[in-house]
Amino acid sequence: MDLVRLNKDLRNKSRVYQKGLVFLAIKTDHGQYIACDRKCGFAGEVFHAEHCEIVPEWQGLDQELIKLREEVASLTEERSLLLQQIERTIDEQKLVELPREVAEIIDGFHRDCEIGRISKHQAYLLLLSVNEENDHPIWKSIRKFATERPFDYMSAIVNGYTVEQPAEVKLINGLLTVIEKWFSIPSHEINPGEDERELAEMIAKYVKGIYADQTT
Repeated sequence: MDLVRLNKDLRNKSRVYQKGLVFLAIKTDHGQYIACDRKCGFAGEVFHAEHCEIVPEWQGLDQELIKLREEVASLTEERSLLLQQIERTIDEQKLVELPREVAEIIDGFHRDCEIGRISKHQAYLLLLSVNEENDHPIWKSIRKFATERPFDYMSAIVNGYTVEQPAEVKLINGLLTVIEKWFSIPSHEINPGEDERELAEMIAKYVKGIYADQTT
């Protein structure tokens, strides 16, 4: 496509095209220009190449356009490589453990996608707008997590997540780990009272750690 200017007055049927008229046109293999600018009012009109000349400024713009297209292609390739690297990095990361109420809300969006109520694109947009001013109850439920742990929130949306165990189950599993660790410690002699105290101290230390995590 070129920006051309007529170098003489032309008449086609009942229409007159004055010298100096500028319009966008496509050059054919037969040495003609076909007007392609719909705004000019005569799109499709054919002009002989000898009656047209390319606007000098357009040649510079055309070269600049080619250069910009090459830069865009290069940036697009770089972006693609970067996205691939990000995807590989995300795949290698451990899944984020979400609070149950947050996971249930995100699961609800996934179910809406499965039944066709909303698209995946719409679901992502809604989940990413969690920090915007919105008084809907579901946003209030997950805004705290998204605000305090934004990177974990994004990772959960993009890469998936696990659901936090109920407090009771988490406590029991932790205590079982402590007890198993205590039984694995070799005992060289039986010390009535002392072994039980050592176990109690290990349990107390574990529970204290849980309490500290809940208050931070």
